[in-house]
Parts: sequence; C-alpha cells; structure tokens
Amino acid sequence: MIIVYIGIGLGYLNMIILMPKYFTIEEIGLRNYLIDFATIFFQLSLFGFSSATIKYFSPFKEVNEKGYLAFIFSIPILNFIFLSSILLIGKGFLFSFYNNSPLFIEYFYLIFPLTFALLSITLFESYLRNYYKVLVPTFFREFSSRLLFLALIIVVGIYSWDRSLFWWLFTGIYLIQCIALILYIIFLKKLNLRLDFKVFKSDLIKGILNYSTFAVLNGTVTMLFLKFDVIMLGAQLSLREVGIYTTMIYIATVAEIPKRILMQFASPQIAAAWHENNSHKIDQIYKQYSLIQLILSSTILLALYYGMDSMFTILPKKEFSEGALALIILLFTKVIISGFGPVNEIISFSSKYKINLILSTITSVVAIVLNYYFIQYWGINGAAIATLLVIGLSQIFKLFYIKYNFGFFQFTYNSLGVVALIAILFIVKPLVFNLENIYLDLILKSSGVSIVFIASLFSFKLLQRKHFDFKERR
Repeated sequence: MIIVYIGIGLGYLNMIILMPKYFTIEEIGLRNYLIDFATIFFQLSLFGFSSATIKYFSPFKEVNEKGYLAFIFSIPILNFIFLSSILLIGKGFLFSFYNNSPLFIEYFYLIFPLTFALLSITLFESYLRNYYKVLVPTFFREFSSRLLFLALIIVVGIYSWDRSLFWWLFTGIYLIQCIALILYIIFLKKLNLRLDFKVFKSDLIKGILNYSTFAVLNGTVTMLFLKFDVIMLGAQLSLREVGIYTTMIYIATVAEIPKRILMQFASPQIAAAWHENNSHKIDQIYKQYSLIQLILSSTILLALYYGMDSMFTILPKKEFSEGALALIILLFTKVIISGFGPVNEIISFSSKYKINLILSTITSVVAIVLNYYFIQYWGINGAAIATLLVIGLSQIFKLFYIKYNFGFFQFTYNSLGVVALIAILFIVKPLVFNLENIYLDLILKSSGVSIVFIASLFSFKLLQRKHFDFKERR
C-alpha cells in the first residue's frame, strides 16, 4: 500500500510540477493523449482476457497449466495485429481530424509499441495474480516506471535532449516494465510459451470466449466513456486544450483517492454479504461508506477550491488557469462518484451485474453526443460539463435501480446536512481575504476551510466516531 501512495506522489510531481516546467502545454497534451489513445486500443485488443485470465485459471489447470500463459496471449496478440492493420489502413482518414494537432500525427506510430507494452503488462499482471504475486508487479507499475519517467523528464529538461528521442524513451519505459515482468516470471519458473492446441478443442474454450466477449464489450464501452472527452478534445480542438484539461483531471483525481482506498475494504465485504445473502449488512455498508466518502471527497474539494487562486499562481504554466472552471466541475464530478458510495460494487457483485453493460453502453453514447456539441461551444469547460452530466445521471440511475431491486438507499439526513454545509462554505468563499504570500495563502486557506468543515460536522453531529468503524458487520 505504501508503494501505491509513493507512486501517487511521484505521479503528481511528474505531471503537475516537472513536465510543466520543462515541456510545453502541447507536449503535455501529447503525452496524455498517447496514453489515453493506447489505453482504448489495448482494451479492444485485450478482448476481455484480463479478467478471464483470473476467472478460468483454476479450471484451465486441470487441462494444461503449462500452456496457460501462451493461451492467454494468443488471442489478444492476434487481435492486436488485426486492429493495428485496420488502424494503419485508415490512418489517412484518422489524420483528417487532427489538423490542429500536428504533434499527434508526427508521433502517431508510437501508439503501436505503447499499446503492445500496455497489453502485455496487463496480461502478465493478471497471470501473476493467479499465483498471488502482486507486490512486485505493483512495484514496477506504481513506483519504478514513474521513477524512470521522473529521471527522463529531468535529464531531457536540463540537458535539452532532442524531443523525438524523449518520446521514444518514454515509450521504452513501458517496454522496460514489460521486460521486467518477463524476467520476474522466469525467476518464478512460470514462463512457458508452448501453446497446446488441444485446449482450443476443449469445452473450456467456449466458456472463456463467452465470458471474454461480455467482458470486452463492458470494458470497451466503459473505457470509451472514461476517455472519450480527451479523445474528442484532441480531434476537435488541439493538444494545447488536451494538455490543460488532462492536467485538471489529474488534479481533480485526488478527490477520488479516499474512495479508491475505502473500496479495498468495502468490496470484499459486499461480495461476502451477497454470498451470505445478508441484505442488512450490505445496507449498512452502503450508508456508512457513502457518508464517509462524501465527507472526505468534499474536504478535498473545499481545500482545492479555497486555495485555487494561489495554486494556479504557483503552477509552472500560467495557461493552466484557463482550466479553473473545468477543475471545479471535475471536482464536483469526483465528489458525486464518491458520495454515491459503492453503487458499482453492489450491482457488480449481485445477480443483476449484466445491467452494467447496458448502462455503460447508454452512457457512452450520451457522452459522445454531449462531448461533440459541448466542446464546440464551450471547449474544455464543455468537456467537463458533459462528464459531470453523464456521470451524475448514471449515478442517479444506479441509485434508483438499487432502491427498486434491492431496497437499499444510502442517503440520510446526515448526507443532506453535509451537502448544505458544503453549499454554505462555497457561498462565503469570496468573503475570505487574500494574503500577499501565495504559499501562506494556499496553506492557510486550504487547511483552514478543511478544519472548519470537519469541526462543523462533528459539532452538528453529522459525523461521529461510529462512522469510522470499518470492521466487518454481521
């Protein structure tokens, strides 16, 4: 867990401080755009084999465990080759959308090694998870790769290396991570790339392909929904806007960290409760985690909102201030995601899990339409508004779906009190005076509003010690 936190810190240092110091906004946009484009590409190539690798490992062992690694790579790699061919054939049509983003066209071919590396890393990590080997892959992903990227940024920035060399070395970091995982698998004596074609004749293959088909559909539409705002910004505007917008996303993501941490505790409890058919336990978890996530996420929202003026003054690129409104909108989006609690987990672990595919498909289509029009009229703010609307409507639907099908409802009078207090603190913000020292202004405002918010919650008994009891309930 400590490795993850250090990795988050390195990520913020790289993307918020160092890259803006040594690179242009367009280059920051290119970096984030290549990653998002390759993420969608590798998700399509993966064909759902990431989750299938874990789900079908035990039954596959009975057929031929030694051929498992070769098998899980066979279909995704063939799929990657097929989709790469289509992308290369249609690149002329694709480039017609990127007249305002010449850097993307210049470094377009980096997408292929980058996608291959991400695809391989995902499959290797899923394979190792079957042997309960997660620490080393996590170290490679969260720490070592970001540390290498930090070193690359500093060296290129200080010594003014050729930018084209930087982008190839940037891609090389992911390939190094891939090679490191291969060496680790060799060390564990689990590397066997001999493909046993008998497995394709077994009944097991039908189950794997059926599951993978559902997984790839659900995973792809979800990924499109999460990344489409960035993809459309690059196509409709330019990498400059992508650079500003993705940096705002990166800053706003800090408001979602409490949810990511807490869900590591909630997810297994919800899964176990469904298995035990313990509805009371799920309802308790639902209410508790929704309230705590709403409070923690809102604390970060208020801290960033109050310190925003000083923060934009401190950031290396003054152009980032153009994303101030988008940042506020994205922060509210993160609060909505957190405040609604474990709605995704409750549905995903239930017998109604297939509704996720239908909902993801609908939200993806709506996101495409809204982003297309909103970006034309309002630029990066339009992309943020589209994201807020789609996620807000999606969360509301899940709320009523859970209430109708299972009878659970997460919001209480405490939740309403928290929202009212947030609104009051938002309204009084213009009355707070500014300090001349921007660093002192940032620290005092952000910490001050956080203390006032939490103290008020305890004073009005909207937050109590019992809300922090995360022990498993019966």
